[in-house]
Amino acid sequence: MQSAVTYQTTRSALDRGETTCERTTADFLREIREKQRLNAFLSVFEDAALERAREIDRKRAAGRAGSLAGMVVAVKDVL
Repeated sequence: MQSAVTYQTTRSALDRGETTCERTTADFLREIREKQRLNAFLSVFEDAALERAREIDRKRAAGRAGSLAGMVVAVKDVL
């Protein structure tokens, strides 16, 4: 995984075919598992995340995905 992951670096890698949504998601999931001791996430839905990434890859291939398709997002509960 890249050391600095930004919208632009991820979008460029997706557009050039250097990565896929599924691969990007798997990389983030692997990092979450490796740093599990930090307890940064209460819940991680790996299977659902990977299935959704595959779905987005299919939409991108068909030209039916928006500009945020493929961006990985984590929601932090701070309330």
